[in-house]
Amino acid sequence: MIGLAMLLAAPGRAATLPTDLGLPDDAEPNGKSIVAYDFAVGRFAIADGSVVDKRGHYWAVASIRHAGFDDAEQALAYFRPSLEAAGWTFVAGSGEAATFTRPHDGTEQWLTLVPRAKPTSSSLYLVEMSPQRLRVTLPTPSSRPERPALDEDLPYLPPLPAARGAAAVAEGAGMNISRAGSDGGPPQVVAKVDAVREYLAPTRAAVQTSAVYGAALKTSGWQVREEHCTDDQVRCRLLAHWTRDGRDLWLVIDATPGAYRVLSAEQD
Repeated sequence: MIGLAMLLAAPGRAATLPTDLGLPDDAEPNGKSIVAYDFAVGRFAIADGSVVDKRGHYWAVASIRHAGFDDAEQALAYFRPSLEAAGWTFVAGSGEAATFTRPHDGTEQWLTLVPRAKPTSSSLYLVEMSPQRLRVTLPTPSSRPERPALDEDLPYLPPLPAARGAAAVAEGAGMNISRAGSDGGPPQVVAKVDAVREYLAPTRAAVQTSAVYGAALKTSGWQVREEHCTDDQVRCRLLAHWTRDGRDLWLVIDATPGAYRVLSAEQD
């Protein structure tokens, strides 16, 4: 699907759109259908038929009220002059979905408009490119295996700021950590899980949890072996490996909207 899909399935909070967005005067976004994320990834179609990923602050509007039209192309023609008057440049698309971009306050905004002929069914997705503001600093694993209690965080992977431990904290009996097989083969088990930690996250977007931890792990010396999200970006998985000081330590961070789980395993 052209545009941003993650908010179709992920929960969000009510929000307001930028005041200078450039919608026609008689087009009224349904306020209850507006959601925003501090950081998410959007995929936008460009002129050669390919797509580009843009990261930053994210808005989605599921319903825009406007007059009815004969078809979606006519609906696009209704939106386009107002958007271009607000500085937007048409990039690619048609009545099915159209991409626009503009410079804005020293950065870029990207917008996908999904026009529809029916009066309340047009929608849009917007990303204002911006860096990741949430940060976490990770201590490096010690030279000897740590043995935290079940109610303690893993010492080398503290929770995100403002994250809260979930009720279920368990050992990893019967669980394995696997990595993608080579040449498209089946997944390969690399270690048996020996610790599990679950958290309620301060991030509503799974991709933000993955991005924050991915950057922190790389900074502290971990090798990030895998980092990917489902197409709808509702679930993200990060696999990291530590091989210093004689240790062979694996981590999986499995993120969903508003929560994440950590699996830890060490090979002898």
